[in-house]
Amino acid sequence: YAVTTYTDEEKEAGVWNMDHWLGVELIEKISSDPVTTLGALQSKSNMSFILSLVMVLLSVGGLCSSVPLLRNRELSIIPTLMAIIMGMSFVFLLFTYHRRKAACAL
Repeated sequence: YAVTTYTDEEKEAGVWNMDHWLGVELIEKISSDPVTTLGALQSKSNMSFILSLVMVLLSVGGLCSSVPLLRNRELSIIPTLMAIIMGMSFVFLLFTYHRRKAACAL
């Protein structure tokens, strides 16, 4: 495999922001109709960020409400699972934040 190198002009133009999306189809759509395609990309990125924020809030609420179940030996797995889900939702939130930031920069 060849290492991809970019010129200074390409780096300044924000070529790294395109790393968040794969596929030649997107680049073709951007070159044919940039306003509509980039608007749809921003809209989709905003929606996924909002959904991940809702997921974080729900998982934090679920963890807080399930903490009393730690006293029950049979149901103590529920707070543990909620803590795992909360951690995953924070990772997803961070990913969607950076993707949204890249979509807005294009």
